[in-house]
Amino acid sequence: MRRGSTLADYQPLFEQKITPFLSHFQPDLLIVSAGYDATQADPLAEIALQPEDYGIFTDFCLQMTQRIVFGLEGGYDFDSLAQSVIATVRQCLNSGQATVRPRR
Repeated sequence: MRRGSTLADYQPLFEQKITPFLSHFQPDLLIVSAGYDATQADPLAEIALQPEDYGIFTDFCLQMTQRIVFGLEGGYDFDSLAQSVIATVRQCLNSGQATVRPRR
């Protein structure tokens, strides 16, 4: 994605590319490398996503399967990282199918 990309840039790609691919594939399980460094507040990626946008991405994934493993792997603005993780987990909990199992 180009510098400054927003949800308006990402969402059509999810709808036109990712969702159809996953629908055709019909996964039993998604393993998501959950990097939250694309938020506007993050100093690295220069992408302009908002923390709540990750809830929207999570909803796209939940439409494919309710079985998702998220592995946290990036996000360097801690406030934005926390808000993004909350948006992801909230969407999973709102789906009514979530089981949150923190790693010990």
